[in-house]
Amino acid sequence: MSLKDRAILITLGISSFAPRKTDKRVTSEVLNQHGAGHDAGRWIKNLLPEAALRPIGELDSEIRRFHYQRTLPWTDDGRRILPTSAFDEYMTQMRAFRSAREARVKSFLDNYDRYVHEAKRILNGTFEQADYPDRYTAQRRFSFRLDSVPIPSETDFRVSLSDGDMDDLRQSVRSQVERAEQLARNDLLLRLSEPLTHMVNRLGDGSAVFRDSLVENLREIAALIPSLNVTGDPRIEALRAEITEKLCNFPAETLRTVEVIRGAVARDAQSILDKMSAWLPSDVPCEMEAAA
Repeated sequence: MSLKDRAILITLGISSFAPRKTDKRVTSEVLNQHGAGHDAGRWIKNLLPEAALRPIGELDSEIRRFHYQRTLPWTDDGRRILPTSAFDEYMTQMRAFRSAREARVKSFLDNYDRYVHEAKRILNGTFEQADYPDRYTAQRRFSFRLDSVPIPSETDFRVSLSDGDMDDLRQSVRSQVERAEQLARNDLLLRLSEPLTHMVNRLGDGSAVFRDSLVENLREIAALIPSLNVTGDPRIEALRAEITEKLCNFPAETLRTVEVIRGAVARDAQSILDKMSAWLPSDVPCEMEAAA
C-alpha cells in the first residue's frame, strides 16, 4: 500500500490578536536622547495586560503540540502527513480544541474594553488609541483552520505536456514522496531518540535522580508508532516492539531501587540507540550521539 493510500496532508492554521507593537515615536525619542544609531534598538510595547491573552496562548501551544505529535513532516510550507488510521481521533480532538478556543476568544472579547482601559493606565504616555481596533475587528484577528488534501501521486496529472516534460513532472512528484517517506521514518526515530538517550544517561548514572516520566514519556511515544508508521516499515515496528518489551515493562520505582534491573534496562536502551543510529543518514542531527 502506497503512502497516498495510508495518509493525507493537513495544514493547521491558527492566528490571534498580536499583543505587541513597535512604538516608532518612543523609539526615536530614546535613540535621540542617547545619541544612538537608528538600528541600536526598538521600543516594543505590550498592547494588553499579559493575562489578557494568556489562556488563548496556552491553548494554542497545546493545540500545536498535539498537531505535531500526531503528524509527520512533509515539506516546510506547513503541510504535515496525517495517517488515515489516526484521522478520526485527530479530528475529534481538534473539534474539542476548536470549541474550547472559541470559548476563550469569546471571554477575551467580552473583556476587551476593560483590557484596553487597563492598558491605557499601564502604558500611560506611550498609549495610542489607534493601536487598538474595535471589538469586531479584533474578533477577526482570531482564526482556527484545518485544510486537508490528498498526497500527490505521479499519476494525478491531466495536463498537455510533452512526453519528456511529463516524465520530469512525474519524477519530481515521485522524488518528493520518496523524500517525505524518508523524513517520516527519520522523524519517528528522532522522536524516540530523545527519551531513549535520556533513559541511558539517567540509568547509567547510579546516583542520578529521575522521575516516573522517564518511562512514561517513552511508553507514550512508542504507543503512537503504529499509527505514525505510515510507510509500514517493519524495522520501525520491530523497534517499537523491542522498546515496549525491554524498556517499558518496569515502573520507574523498580528502576530506582533494583540495581540489577536498572543496569539491564540501561544496556538494552543503549543497544537500541546504537541500532537506530545506524539507520539514520549521517547528516541527520539527533540526540543519540550524547549517549554514545
